[in-house]
Amino acid sequence: MQDKIKEIVKQECHEGDLDLKNTPITSLGNLKEVGGYLNLRNTQITSLGNLKKVGGYLWLENTPITSLGNLKEVGGYLDLKNTPITSLGNLTEVGGYLNLRNTQITSLGNLKKVRGYLNLRNTQITSLGNLKKVGDDLYLGNTPITSLGNLTEVGGGLYLYNTNIISLEKLETVGGHLWLTNTLIKNIELPPNINTVHCNLGAIKNLHKYKNNNSRNVTINFLI
Repeated sequence: MQDKIKEIVKQECHEGDLDLKNTPITSLGNLKEVGGYLNLRNTQITSLGNLKKVGGYLWLENTPITSLGNLKEVGGYLDLKNTPITSLGNLTEVGGYLNLRNTQITSLGNLKKVRGYLNLRNTQITSLGNLKKVGDDLYLGNTPITSLGNLTEVGGGLYLYNTNIISLEKLETVGGHLWLTNTLIKNIELPPNINTVHCNLGAIKNLHKYKNNNSRNVTINFLI
């Protein structure tokens, strides 16, 4: 197995899938691109080296990885849960979901788009950086997040429970439920397409006034 790994990492481009889970790999050598998926789960990899692009998914769960370094694009999902990751490096786009649950990540850096869901529950995230669009659900519950930054669109639900968020700022569209329980939001104008809002009783004074852009009544669930 070690000889096979050495041969693979001599290349700059590996056209197909690369399954290296549960192997003794510690370096990706000369690799700059993997055309298919790259599975590094349960390895001791600490750096992605020169890697810039993965065409399929990238699985790094249960590794000691702390930064994505030069990586710019992942075509499929990116799973980083239960890692000591603190930086997304040069990453700008994820084609599937991005799972950062239970990590020490504090910023999304250069990331602009996640086409699937984005899970940041139970992280130390304080800023969404340059992120503008999440294609599916966005989970920010139980984080110290205070600002949504440049975020304009969430295709699914937006979960902001148990945060210090005070405003939805530039957000224009939420395609699913909006969870605002135990937040500091007091006064908002709802983005379009929302059909259900969950919040604490009496927490948001003007919420009852709003309808979404399709002129349908918004269901408001007040939690005591």
